[in-house]
Amino acid sequence: MKLKNINILFADDEPAIRDIMKNILGDLVNELYIAKDGNEAFEIYKNKKPDIMLLDINMPNCSGLEMAKKVRESDHATRIIIITAYSDTTNLLSATELKLTKYIVKPLTTDNLLEALELAAEEISNFKTTNRKNIYLKENYIWDSDAQTLLKSNDEIKLTPKERKILSILFSNLNSTITYDNLLIEVWDDFENYSIDTLKTMMKNIRKKLPEETITNVYATGYKIIL
Repeated sequence: MKLKNINILFADDEPAIRDIMKNILGDLVNELYIAKDGNEAFEIYKNKKPDIMLLDINMPNCSGLEMAKKVRESDHATRIIIITAYSDTTNLLSATELKLTKYIVKPLTTDNLLEALELAAEEISNFKTTNRKNIYLKENYIWDSDAQTLLKSNDEIKLTPKERKILSILFSNLNSTITYDNLLIEVWDDFENYSIDTLKTMMKNIRKKLPEETITNVYATGYKIIL
């Protein structure tokens, strides 16, 4: 059940294995994205922002480890699982900085696959904040955490100081609900003179500057961003 709300990207250059993965995971996860090599996988990663990536270590154009290194340049929140032949495990010993959740030694079985995915899902449920520099959204939007700027196709979108503060809080707490009261206290110095209606009006304006469904309203509680 932990996997029902999880989006997974699987990358492998063998068509038969990709078909098997569709059969195993298709009904178990929220969304399953399939890629035939590392380059295609990275494009899917940027556009879809999966929660977990399953990457074959040996793929044409861009290997699983090369793909993982590219992701880790700005993203330490996405869970990465590497699928490897026994002879490849030595390569992984020099890749500890990639913070891999697990590696699965071939042959791939349903048991070792689900064990690794459940471990990754457990890590996600306990991971409250993000240390990504750039957070990639749909439709070529990017949130730059360092500069606290919102970009679309590398063009900066104008934000008011309060809009910027709200987005900074939400993007720093991916998958966590930030309550109305917490946002009012953090964003408005004289928050007692403002109401939830004030916040909702501002959130309506912020949503117009983002891809649809980027910000989720948690009924009677607050807001959160789910990528």
